[in-house]
Amino acid sequence: MNPYGTKLPPQAPDAEKYLLAAMLQDASAIGKAFEVIKDPDTFYFEKHQFIFQAFYELFNQNSPVDIITTEEQLKRNKKLAAIGGRDYLWELVADGYATADVNYHATLILEKAMLRKLITASADVISEALDEASEPKKVLEIAEQKIFQISESRLSDTLLPAPEVLKKTLEMISNYSSEGIHGVRTGFIDLDKLTSGLQPGDLVVLAGRPGMGKTAFALTLMANSSIDFDHAVAFFSLEMGGEQLMQRVLCSRAAIDMTALRQGRLPKEDYPKISLAAGPISDSKIYIDDQPGLSLLDFKTKSRMLRKQGKLDLVIIDYMQLMEGPKSESRQVEISRISRGLKELAKELKIPVIALSQLSRKTEEGDDNRPKLSHLRESGAIEQDADMVWFVHRPSYYRKKDDTQTQADESYSELIVAKHRNGPLDDIKLSFVPHSASFVNYSYRSSDEYHSGGDDF
Repeated sequence: MNPYGTKLPPQAPDAEKYLLAAMLQDASAIGKAFEVIKDPDTFYFEKHQFIFQAFYELFNQNSPVDIITTEEQLKRNKKLAAIGGRDYLWELVADGYATADVNYHATLILEKAMLRKLITASADVISEALDEASEPKKVLEIAEQKIFQISESRLSDTLLPAPEVLKKTLEMISNYSSEGIHGVRTGFIDLDKLTSGLQPGDLVVLAGRPGMGKTAFALTLMANSSIDFDHAVAFFSLEMGGEQLMQRVLCSRAAIDMTALRQGRLPKEDYPKISLAAGPISDSKIYIDDQPGLSLLDFKTKSRMLRKQGKLDLVIIDYMQLMEGPKSESRQVEISRISRGLKELAKELKIPVIALSQLSRKTEEGDDNRPKLSHLRESGAIEQDADMVWFVHRPSYYRKKDDTQTQADESYSELIVAKHRNGPLDDIKLSFVPHSASFVNYSYRSSDEYHSGGDDF
């Protein structure tokens, strides 16, 4: 029987054209589309199925996706003539289909495909029910199976038997080192001991009030992890430019005065230090993205591409409240969805994700100004989703100017581990180096090792 009667099957021809054209012209659209559409058969038109299949094959080969490479892939698949030749690829672009809302159009195509499957399944059930020899219980079972198959196609198989989970657990245990550190190293000795290194799948929220040094700590951790321990680290900055970030890393690794460098007052004898520091930084696996207004979807796509290429062990986002999430009825709900999305990505890619976050002004109301979990800004979901919550705290920041303190006291800082889902809590002692806006492992130092520097961090 014809399941559609006199009507056309559910389809979205313009959406299919818009999506394919966007994928041809914008590399970021490819990952977004693959996040929604897994099967070429999701497209209604056969020629669009062939084109999408070619995109998928090129993507898996780490090849660029454009008109030329797609044409060659279609030739290899012997499908170029079936789509109307290379002229159809140019037609997609020439018709102005480059401004697609990728997520919207991909979802629309998926929904139409699901409706077609439901119609076909329903027709099969009707056919069974019209058969006089059919038993009601059997027809009902067939209906349940067909609907379940359609629903199942949207889900990944995440149910694993105990032996498989146990095997993976034993493999993980066998990789534990005698040093007790088996995750991504941060270069901060006491922190690495406490956490055994940053663990795959963990979401770490690094929070603090403005002026505490969140970005400075994150950049120091990034440099330590990548330069000293050869980890691949991606740093997404939604506030500062890539050159500004790299200048900070250079000053930190070269141990030179950042303010003097910016003002052109750096002593000549310090310039060779920049050259010496630049070599290891250049050889490191550091990736910086300074796209403003980065969306959660773009962030996921870029992270997946790096991970797929084997170039990602740790992700740092500076900072969460500047990221654009799914449109919601309130900013609080939007932040909740962002934090949930970050946690899901950490689990999916099996890497730690560090997200910087602002704290509310309530930290400045107490006597000791020590941050608490309740001070996390905008959403309690951040605390809930995070596996660890760290607070950067510099007691000297809140001291009155007439307090008598030594220079060494001014450097004393703490990384407060306020939440640790899989381990103990502690206050990690650190030393802040003002002139290079960086942090080092805690030690008492003489005052002449510190230079005056601004709070521009």
